[in-house]
Amino acid sequence: HNIFIQVAADTGLPGLTAYLSILIITTILSLRIARLGGEDKRLVLGLLAGIAGLHFFGLTDTIAPGAKPGLLFWLALGLITAIYQFHFDNNSSEPITTI
Repeated sequence: HNIFIQVAADTGLPGLTAYLSILIITTILSLRIARLGGEDKRLVLGLLAGIAGLHFFGLTDTIAPGAKPGLLFWLALGLITAIYQFHFDNNSSEPITTI
């Protein structure tokens, strides 16, 4: 097993597509934050490295995203998204539509 096969087995092709989309969007948001520099750059790159490490491990074994250790994965995604909105949202009530 690996994490991607596990996600596909649990949620089907639509779920795998959504999972991969979340990973790609999170990577793009992280790189945009990293270009700003500062302390947030180090934090976000550390979170992104943790996500990458989880998936590197997940190539040979799996931790289901819904399992208790998977909570840290979702927490890292939430922190990256919150930091992105802090820097790029400009206190707008409009949803972010561009990356």
